[in-house]
Amino acid sequence: NAASRGAHVIAVARTVGGLEDLDDDIQALGSSTTLVPMDLTDGEAIDRLGAAIFERWGQLDGLIGNAGALGVLSPLPHIAPKDFANVFAVNVGANYRLIRSLDLLLRQSDAGRAVFISSGAALSAKPYWGLYAASKAALDAMVKSYAGEMAITEVKANIFYPGQVRTAMRAKAMPGEDPKTLPSPDEVAPKIVDLVSANYTKTGMRVDILQGEETAGQAEVSGQAFLRRNDGIVVYGAGSEVLLIPKTAYSDERMEQIYGSGKISYFGRTFTNDDPDYYNYARTAIADGEGRFSFNNVANGDYYLITTVTWMVQYAQQGGSLMERISVQGGQDVNVIMRGY
Repeated sequence: NAASRGAHVIAVARTVGGLEDLDDDIQALGSSTTLVPMDLTDGEAIDRLGAAIFERWGQLDGLIGNAGALGVLSPLPHIAPKDFANVFAVNVGANYRLIRSLDLLLRQSDAGRAVFISSGAALSAKPYWGLYAASKAALDAMVKSYAGEMAITEVKANIFYPGQVRTAMRAKAMPGEDPKTLPSPDEVAPKIVDLVSANYTKTGMRVDILQGEETAGQAEVSGQAFLRRNDGIVVYGAGSEVLLIPKTAYSDERMEQIYGSGKISYFGRTFTNDDPDYYNYARTAIADGEGRFSFNNVANGDYYLITTVTWMVQYAQQGGSLMERISVQGGQDVNVIMRGY
C-alpha cells in the first residue's frame, strides 16, 4: 500500500520467500523495494540496517513496526521462561532496537513518522493471554514514552490496534474461527500507511481500527446506575452488568432496537444478544450493590452506556435496561449518573 503511494519500501522479514512475493507485488505497481532478510531479534543486524540506510539515503521518512509473536496461550505459571523471553524479544525488544537504530534517520526527515502495531489485548488482559497482553502493554508504554521524548522534533510516533485480521497468528490463536469472516491485511493496511504519512501530525496516539478513535492518554468512565425513580423508589444495581459500546459499532437505530431508546425501562424483559459480533465491541463492568461502576483505559469517542441487569426494587427482582449516550476524552474522568424513569 505504501508503494502504491510512491514510497520506496525497505522490507524486513525472516523468510526470503515472503519478501520475494512482496517484491513481485510492488514491482507490479511500477515501484521498487529493498529486501532485507533478517531476524528482528538480532539487535546487531538492526544496527547494521540503520547504518546501511544512512549511507544510501541519509534519512527515513516512515517506520512501521509490524513484527509480532503470539507465544503460547497458557496460565502464566505454565509458560516456559524461553517462551516468555522470545515473545518479549520480538514484541518489545525488536521495536526498541528499531527505535534505537533508526531514531536519527527519522529525525533527518522533514516528517519522520513511526507506527507500531499493537493489540487490544494490551488493555483487556484476558486469562491465558497474559504473556501476549503484557508484551503489548509494554510496547504501548514504550512508544508513548518515545513520542513524548520526540515532542520538540518533527518525529511523530503512534500505536495502531488493527483488531481481528485474517493472519496466521490469528488462526493460531483462534483455530475454530472462519477466517473469511475477518478483514484481510490488505483491507487494514491503508490506515497504517495513513499514520506514517506527512499529513498525520498527531503523536502519542493509540489508534483503534474498531473504534476509529484515538487517545493520547487514559480515560476513566465511572458513575452510578439506578439511583432513584421519579416516584421516589430507590433502585439499586445489585450485581448489575454495565456495558460500554463504541457508537461506531452500531447505529442509533440498531441500539434502540436492541435496548430501547433513551431512558425508557423495560421490566420483565430477558436481555439476550442477537448480534453475533456483540462481544467484539462491548466492555463490561459489574456495578456493586449501590450501582457504582467504573471503566478504565477508555479511548476517545462517543459511546452507548447501557445496563442490562436484574434490579432490586423494594425487594422484588425485575429485569430492565437503561441507555445513555456519552462522550469520552482521553486523559479525563467522565462521571455518569444513570437514573431510572
